[in-house]
Amino acid sequence: MNWVTLASIAAGLLSGGGIVAIVNGVTQRRLVKVEVADRLNEATLEWAEQLKADNADSRRENAETRHELAEARREAAEVRREMTVVRHEAEALADDLRRLRQAILDPNATLDRLRAIVGGGSTNGTG
Repeated sequence: MNWVTLASIAAGLLSGGGIVAIVNGVTQRRLVKVEVADRLNEATLEWAEQLKADNADSRRENAETRHELAEARREAAEVRREMTVVRHEAEALADDLRRLRQAILDPNATLDRLRAIVGGGSTNGTG
């Protein structure tokens, strides 16, 4: 090829069609980059909003769980107090039953003495 042919090819490319193709190629590439950046930005914003919502939900659930835990601890403390009272009452009743059993099994036991131990009145509860 000679220099005239090359010059005419170069002139043809650089004239209307060639320059337009080059400019379109450069601008299209920039537009694609901008579109990709916009899509990434939108996706990141959506992701961040979802994370904020999830975080808020988790904090709310955490607060509810802490409240339920505090309530369960209060109830457990109350049950322990009640169990202490019940245990003392049961021990007192067991002591009374032991004393009553010993009195009944005593060879010198009498009905009057047994009535005195249990705090009873007359026979058959009439009196």
